[in-house]
Amino acid sequence: AMGLTELRKYEGLSALRELSLEANLLTSLPDDGALSELSDLRKVSLSHNMISSISKGAFSNLVNVEEVDLSYNQLSSDKINDQGLKEGSFSGLENIVKLDLSFNFFENFVWETTWT
Repeated sequence: AMGLTELRKYEGLSALRELSLEANLLTSLPDDGALSELSDLRKVSLSHNMISSISKGAFSNLVNVEEVDLSYNQLSSDKINDQGLKEGSFSGLENIVKLDLSFNFFENFVWETTWT
């Protein structure tokens, strides 16, 4: 199988409005600032990957993002082995309107802490 296995740092694309990375082999969203320079981004599509972990600050500086699609991944409320959503996983998404987490493995989680 071919596909992107990790996010690269996206530089020089400050006017980019939409980033589509669906149907790849991504397993995590680190806090390495890979997306942080995409300051005008409005929509991020990450569906149909294998994402099981989102670090705090993965979406930092993306204040204009209105839509994030994380459907069909492997996210869960399980914190074992540092997987799942963390406190602050969605911090920085101040203007988000739509967040799709369908078709993941959630049972329950404390929603509020993922934003701070």
